[in-house]
Parts: sequence; C-alpha cells; structure tokens
Amino acid sequence: MYGERMERWSYFELKQYVYKDFEEFTLKDGLQPRQAISRIQVEYERVMDESYLESVIIYSQLASIALEKNFISQREDIRLNVSKMLKEIKYSDFQSELTIEELAAFKRDLDEVTNKLNDDSLRKT
Repeated sequence: MYGERMERWSYFELKQYVYKDFEEFTLKDGLQPRQAISRIQVEYERVMDESYLESVIIYSQLASIALEKNFISQREDIRLNVSKMLKEIKYSDFQSELTIEELAAFKRDLDEVTNKLNDDSLRKT
C-alpha cells in the first residue's frame, strides 16, 4: 500500500482503536492482557495483511501497551515482530500515506517503543 493514504482511519484513530479494543477485551470481556493482545491480532489480521504501515502501527501500539502494562516478557512474539519491523522501516516510504503531523508522531512513538524494547531490564519483568 505504499504511496496511498491510509483510507480507513488516521494514524491517531488507529492507535486509539487498538487501545480501546485492548481495554474492552480486558475490562468488559475479562480476558488476561496477553489474551487481549492475541484477540486484537486476530481482529486486525486482514488490515495488517493488506497494509504494512497499518501493521507497523498496530504492532507498535501492541508493544506499547505490553510495555505500559508490564507484560512484554509474556509476549516475546510482539517484541520480536516490532523489533524486526523497526530495523527495516524507512519513514520515507510512508510520507505519502501520513500527514506531516502523523509522520512526526509516528517517528516519535516508534523511537519511544524502540528505546523501551532495547532496555534489557524490561525483558526480565
């Protein structure tokens, strides 16, 4: 989907939807955090298959949630997927898909996730 604007939602909306789904699945549906992450992966599978950008946004948001809630060590798959994506990402590929404001937030958010994932102490929690 390089070269096309995200048509479904904005960067900020997608992050918000993923976070709200996580809250709904844990609070309303009673799932454990790692189960809620798995459910989100299933719910957004088609979206992630269709768009690399949206896949990066979703996985980075899942990593951010796992880091925030201190269960990243229970979801090594998330850490590994995000780490791999972050090593391969070229922000210039997404300039036509994101607004200037979204691209700046995207870079900032990915830098924050990268820094936290690289913190060895988080892997041991």
